[in-house]
Amino acid sequence: MESLDEWLPEEKQRVADYVQVFTSPAGRRVLDDLRKAYWGTRTTYHPDPTRMAMNEGNREVVLEIEYIIRKGIALRRAEGAPDPLLTDEVSE
Repeated sequence: MESLDEWLPEEKQRVADYVQVFTSPAGRRVLDDLRKAYWGTRTTYHPDPTRMAMNEGNREVVLEIEYIIRKGIALRRAEGAPDPLLTDEVSE
């Protein structure tokens, strides 16, 4: 697994921001709402291919957010940093 030290400062900050925002209690609620509203928990199928493509595009945004969060948490764990999923504390 790659190390946070190998990342560009901008990428490191971006991933850290996503983890901080979306692992807070409010961020978890927002992400859950996004999953429900933008096809994160159900099929994107629609008989109209244009509509289905639009649904899939919406879903892709939710999946990208989830990917960045998982990547950031995995790297934090690998480096021994506190696990943001085990605490409700949010650092400023």
